[in-house]
Amino acid sequence: MGNLFHPSTIAGSYFHDDPRAPVPGIKTDDNRWETLPHKHRLVRITEAELGVFSQLFEVPGTSPRESRLPQLHSREVVDVMGKTIGGRKRLTDLRGRFFATQIFNEVLSQRDGSITRQDSPSYQPSVPGDWVLSGPHLFVGTPLNKTPRTSCSNNNAYDDVDLTTIEKDYLPRAVYRPGNPRGDLSQFTRSIPTWRDDGEPVTRFFRYEQRDDQRLNRADANLSDFPPRRNPDTHAVLDRLSGPSRTYAVLRRVSLYMRGLHHPIGR
Repeated sequence: MGNLFHPSTIAGSYFHDDPRAPVPGIKTDDNRWETLPHKHRLVRITEAELGVFSQLFEVPGTSPRESRLPQLHSREVVDVMGKTIGGRKRLTDLRGRFFATQIFNEVLSQRDGSITRQDSPSYQPSVPGDWVLSGPHLFVGTPLNKTPRTSCSNNNAYDDVDLTTIEKDYLPRAVYRPGNPRGDLSQFTRSIPTWRDDGEPVTRFFRYEQRDDQRLNRADANLSDFPPRRNPDTHAVLDRLSGPSRTYAVLRRVSLYMRGLHHPIGR
């Protein structure tokens, strides 16, 4: 049992008798640690489960009994992992049909005039092409997670975005704006990578993006989504550019898998 916050959860899970009830998450709605028991919080590990872990986390040929044991919140997580190893295609099968880019480095791109930090007040883009996306904007499956406050001088000065109330053309604020301090956009435009040999900026394509600071001990370890076309991002976000539609479909399955994995973990 992973994510254990009180011993009573263990005993209670043995006596829980409603397996169809939703599995409790990591925190309650009022932001307290969740201690409710559930039958599916008890995860039985046999050699079959170890074989799944070995195929996901170890180098090919590793014995299941030598596999590392991941932190598991519920049985549903193991089910999702089992589905994953049955995938017919992986990104390694698509070499040459996608590439990764950070687009803008938050430090170096300020030096060369590609972007300018603007946090007091934070920058309000008017079109997606002016929205420089950075790490706090992302969560699992959405690039509209948080928006900087008008004065955003530290990493806590962000507000959650309520996806149920925003307008269809809503854009969060940002702490970077395109161009140098004088507003010259020439270096900004030149710095956006192009897709392969056709010269099209990568921001004109759909992309799969992922936070750079992956922490595997967290439920939200893989923060990834599909951003709007035309918006650039900083080095805290890695883009996997999808060219052909089949490649995009594979990347979409990657995102759906991660969403399916994280929700049972408790988010």
